[in-house]
Amino acid sequence: MSEEEVLDLGYEAYLDVLGQEPDEPNVEEQGVALYLPDTLSISESSPFNMLIVDDQDEQVYLLNHEPSQPKTAKFHLNRDAELEQDALIFEVVEEDDFLSLLVVNEYDVEDEEDGSDNSLEQSGESQLFVLVVIGGAKLSTLTTYDDLVENIERMTGIIQSYQVVDTVESS
Repeated sequence: MSEEEVLDLGYEAYLDVLGQEPDEPNVEEQGVALYLPDTLSISESSPFNMLIVDDQDEQVYLLNHEPSQPKTAKFHLNRDAELEQDALIFEVVEEDDFLSLLVVNEYDVEDEEDGSDNSLEQSGESQLFVLVVIGGAKLSTLTTYDDLVENIERMTGIIQSYQVVDTVESS
């Protein structure tokens, strides 16, 4: 399958998941609830960030969120507008109850100056930066064309399930 066909399938997967009912959250952390598939867990968290890791393939996702922003907020859209210039996919979906953004960009490993050992770079596979946003919640990862569609589906499902939890106990 060509790279363009994979991008088209990723875009279709994103729209498909957005058209479905969100999964019920199964994890609560730092005042938010979200759905994580069985193989995913939160490895680190702070009030505005979570590091989510797939225990099977070590895929890492970064959730940046602004709990005060509603699902209709343009907070991240405004902050990430410059990504459109080089994007392979830059799609904004605006509905009555949410605003969403999908961005897929080529990721140049040479931009990394930390000297880390990167298995994707060594395997010669192209890396892609993927970003899925709904309102004030943004989930990002690095992936390859081989795993792009699966990652977009997974990320869209997670971000779609994101909810701010009322931390005040009601009696």
